[in-house]
Amino acid sequence: MKKHYLILSLILVSFVTFSQEEDESCLPPPKKVLKYIQIGKNTQDAKTAVTNFNAAIEAAPDNAMAYYEYAMYAYEAGMKYYETQPNPAMGDKSMTKAEEMFKKTLEFCPDYHANCTYYLGVINYSQKQIDEAISYFKAFKAFEHTDVSRYSEDHDKKLSDVNEVLKEVEGTVELKTKTVPFEPKK
Repeated sequence: MKKHYLILSLILVSFVTFSQEEDESCLPPPKKVLKYIQIGKNTQDAKTAVTNFNAAIEAAPDNAMAYYEYAMYAYEAGMKYYETQPNPAMGDKSMTKAEEMFKKTLEFCPDYHANCTYYLGVINYSQKQIDEAISYFKAFKAFEHTDVSRYSEDHDKKLSDVNEVLKEVEGTVELKTKTVPFEPKK
């Protein structure tokens, strides 16, 4: 009987320890990492920003915040490049990095912020990867969290935009995939 309690206790302790480790990925990182992130977010120089975001990730490789902030920076930089550069290559490069970092954020903390799935949907939609966009937009719509800081200030507008896009895209997909009888007659 004691052996069963011992095994049960070990399983419970292992589960609690694993849960705590998983949750730590969603918590704010140490001050040193926060400093790197703040420098990356607030600098005008892209090279300095990238260096600091990479340093933050290196210092806390399992923390979602560094990946999320890098993703937001890359997304915003990509949008600026699209607006100001005649060649879209720099914007495309930034969007690829943003997509990679949003995915890493979700890997470490699936409910880190609603923006992750929203921007992944936008990126995939703009790249004509409609199935992936639909999937991310649906995940954005389904996102629920008790912590209001996990939502952006313009969440309601984004939700409205997503509903509109999903309605349009799903209608187009249905038209393309729905088979109709073809029986021409003379």
